[in-house]
Amino acid sequence: MSTGTLKAKTVNGVLKVDIPSKWEEAFDDSLLEENYAGFTYVNVNEYRKRLFEVTGIMFNLMIKDKEIFKQKKKDKQGDLVDVLTFMVHVHLGVWVEIPDGSLRYVYKEHLSVNSSDGKKDDDYTLAAAVSDAFKRCMLYFGNGTDLYEKELQNNGSGRSNGNGKAPFHIPDDMKGKSKFYSFTGKPKEKQLNWASDLLAKSKSDVRKQVAEKLKLDVELNPEASDQNELKDKIKEYISKLQLGQISMIIDLLNKR
Repeated sequence: MSTGTLKAKTVNGVLKVDIPSKWEEAFDDSLLEENYAGFTYVNVNEYRKRLFEVTGIMFNLMIKDKEIFKQKKKDKQGDLVDVLTFMVHVHLGVWVEIPDGSLRYVYKEHLSVNSSDGKKDDDYTLAAAVSDAFKRCMLYFGNGTDLYEKELQNNGSGRSNGNGKAPFHIPDDMKGKSKFYSFTGKPKEKQLNWASDLLAKSKSDVRKQVAEKLKLDVELNPEASDQNELKDKIKEYISKLQLGQISMIIDLLNKR
């Protein structure tokens, strides 16, 4: 295939565009990273490289629409901070050469939402929303499907059981709000470090509230001489929890 346009063929009277082999390839293991929930992702620049390698400059990437929602929330110190939520509608189009030699324009679109939570830089938050939407558009073109298959499998941890119910308590106001909350399997080191750090930096009454809300049977308020010892003890205790429980802890404390 020559770089610059994709090529279509007629199959049973219907135009069909085969997914370029470059887009079907799994990303090299050296490019894989993990987020706090244990899911594998690849930097958005690698997607851009693949887009250029296959289409050259024969593509159109744009933000069709953007909405910004502003509200006030209290941070961990009790101060009111501005929280911005970005909703972006991204469009990715490519040109396809059909059998008669003319070009057809084919596009995919995705709507992505990301919030600053009063902590992340607003420019970063917007860029993250755009990157996510762009990656999804590339997925709709057949790129990076191996990563989303891994996401569904949760890197081998899987979900709790066949009926989708977790074998641990999920508060009613958190049900259905995150695909991570019902996941079983052991959390990874990065997740445990994140959760234990957030817990150790929180006040004892906040840790108590988290334990009560999630009905945890582990100690979140152990005796400790300093914060480092407190974090180590909490990490030891929460290592007994499931991935979904760790995800709920992180989200609850990040939103305070």
